[in-house]
Amino acid sequence: MDKITRLLFLSTFFFAVEGDTTKYFGKYIADFKTNAHGVTGKAYAASSTTFYISEFYYDGKGSDAFFWVGNTENPSPQGEIVPNELGSQENIGTYTNRNITITLPTGRTINQFKWLSVWSRQEALDYGHALIPRDFVPPVEQSIGPIKSFAHGVRADSVVIKDSKTIYLSNFYYDGSAPDTYFLVGSGKPNGGGTKVPDETGSLSKIKGYNGKNVSLRLPGTLTVFDINWLSIYCILASESFGQVDIPDRQNLNVPADLKELKDVSLNFKNCEELFPGLMQVSWIMEGESIIIQLEGKVGENEYLAFGRSGNEDKVEMTGADVILAFYDKEKSMARVVDYFINSKSQCTGTSGVCPDVRFAGKEDAVLITWQRINGILKVVYKRLLKTGDARDQEIPSSGGMTIVAAVGNLNSQMEAAYHSRAYLEDTIRIDFGRNPVSKCSLLEGKMDKDKKDMTPWKSAKISGVTEFRAQIGPSGGAKGYTAITGVQSWGVAWWINGLLIPEITVERYQNYTFIIEGGEDPSNTAKYHPLYITNNPEGGGSQVLDQLNSS
Repeated sequence: MDKITRLLFLSTFFFAVEGDTTKYFGKYIADFKTNAHGVTGKAYAASSTTFYISEFYYDGKGSDAFFWVGNTENPSPQGEIVPNELGSQENIGTYTNRNITITLPTGRTINQFKWLSVWSRQEALDYGHALIPRDFVPPVEQSIGPIKSFAHGVRADSVVIKDSKTIYLSNFYYDGSAPDTYFLVGSGKPNGGGTKVPDETGSLSKIKGYNGKNVSLRLPGTLTVFDINWLSIYCILASESFGQVDIPDRQNLNVPADLKELKDVSLNFKNCEELFPGLMQVSWIMEGESIIIQLEGKVGENEYLAFGRSGNEDKVEMTGADVILAFYDKEKSMARVVDYFINSKSQCTGTSGVCPDVRFAGKEDAVLITWQRINGILKVVYKRLLKTGDARDQEIPSSGGMTIVAAVGNLNSQMEAAYHSRAYLEDTIRIDFGRNPVSKCSLLEGKMDKDKKDMTPWKSAKISGVTEFRAQIGPSGGAKGYTAITGVQSWGVAWWINGLLIPEITVERYQNYTFIIEGGEDPSNTAKYHPLYITNNPEGGGSQVLDQLNSS
């Protein structure tokens, strides 16, 4: 490729029309030059670290072949592996006009290299390559300045275009007092005919107050930053913009593509099972010694999806189960997957109960690949080895049935699993992950999160003028019980005092009181042992943080 051609590529961005939808893949790099095994495709920089290859073909018949990058003038043995679209460094297989994303190892960026190749180490042969232009400038996040403030205390230190679908507001303020106010985007001048953008929780309800919060907004539908030239905090009723920012020179923005969507497209899940109809389902792809799992379900901000292998091969058994917890972490504005082991049916206390593997000196064996949260539906894709070598993990067989467990429940204040209050498997279900692909799922339809109506709690009980108290462990009182009364997620059990659920007790100074405790006698059985102690922590749960209590 000559110097003139290389320079022309520097200002080339790419929009492809697929059906009726125009998609942005990032900055165009080059078409693959074919040398062997039919290698073809178009390479783009989806971000500074990620290649997007469209219509990629390779017959899979080469020897010891990998995606390979290097800094010599032409492809050579002086290079390094780029993991495939599933994050694996195994030999790549057959690709038949696939669209894939591949990400460079940590610390590497596309402009550090001169070519991307399909390379055979065994033959020291380049099957096909795309040359990266000199002085290539890959897409990066772009700051477009602060929000112009007009009313209601609206302001933000900076607005950053993270990618073609994501706009980030740093240190955002809005007093929340105006009616009918939304995040709106559009073309021309800000007006009430703009498009509503879901808030950071995915809700299209009118926005509430913000006090210096970092807010990540995702443009809805097929809309991208290339379709708009303003973002406004807009009151439709008053036809007034309380604050706005302009998107400059939008057609020449060199920003990353929407990697979430590109990765979703590259993962073709042909196997799917409904776990709770209309609520949760699981899909998967077997890839060598690994498995790619997608959990999808209707969950709120403080809820989780749990899925894994049962502790008993003959039936559903939580004790001894190896599960992955998937949830949206609102503090980090992203989804997370956490490897859990269950050695008793109780909240995690030290190294006993429903605990993350790291509590048992284990390791985190689930690797998050991509996630999405739209209209109240959380979709999380993660990867793990079939056999991790971790003592707390169970092997996932590559063929033959495996009894599974699954649940939907709430997180506690420590972002750990609380009682599975919404749903859990009771009937035995076995899945053969190595079966011929078949999808047994229907479309999971979600709704935008709406403000939840407060559950009217049971009237709080009170005890006074009594000197003897009998404390017994019992049920938490359902939807109107412990959680509704306290505002804190329960583990499904609560203290009953003199037959009353978590009553308010009035005591007098210098008076002697007797407590008769019926909370279990065996500290080693956390599911049946509940020590009673007095604390000023409204949530309690001090036994979960014994290390902190002992050091204070």
